[in-house]
Amino acid sequence: VKRYNIRYPVVQDNTHQTWAAYQNRFWPRKYLIDSEGYIRYDHIGEGGYEETEMKIQELLREAGFNVSAVLTEENSSQLRQTTPELYASTLFAFPRGQFVGNKKIPEKTEEYILPNSLSDENRIYLNGTWTDEIDRLKLISDNGIIAMRFTATEVNIVAQKESEGISRMRIFIDGKPLKESEAGDDVFFEEGKSFIEIEEARLYNLYRGAYGNYRLDLNVENNFSFSSFTFG
Repeated sequence: VKRYNIRYPVVQDNTHQTWAAYQNRFWPRKYLIDSEGYIRYDHIGEGGYEETEMKIQELLREAGFNVSAVLTEENSSQLRQTTPELYASTLFAFPRGQFVGNKKIPEKTEEYILPNSLSDENRIYLNGTWTDEIDRLKLISDNGIIAMRFTATEVNIVAQKESEGISRMRIFIDGKPLKESEAGDDVFFEEGKSFIEIEEARLYNLYRGAYGNYRLDLNVENNFSFSSFTFG
């Protein structure tokens, strides 16, 4: 909140009291509540962005706000097909039908071997020894690889280091280091190589470039774990 200068209230629900009060069973889930406190809109899962925006404007007008200057149409890029959020742990991945591409039902700690080709798009592949920490996958071997084929203009990873120090991650698109023109906000360059340094648990912006279908490879070091990928 401090980093992004967010001034509106942000609620944490660490003990799931709000989740339970709404008898919620899904994530993500959007509720819109009007000025009198009534739930007027309820959407389960990703998508429905334009519909949600229209409902927000309707409720604001009811409450007496002028929304005539508000953008009412989705940017055409939002209508393109993009890779959905991908989760790394059994807790979130399995309920969504997601699993590691080269091991459908792994043991808690598993040694993965990256295949010569990635047969399934929108699926995480691994190399190295990883352990499932329920909410994330943690690298156990000295080095590892995360690979996937995706369709998007932007890629982010939620990652963290597991002990003191910095964990460095090298980034490749279609087998080559990133160009500076397509580097995400958290990428830096050294001797023609593209890196991200994992210093804290947060979302890291990896790639931002032309819309298309690409292969992403991340070479990571021990002291590293990740929870999910998001795409834009």
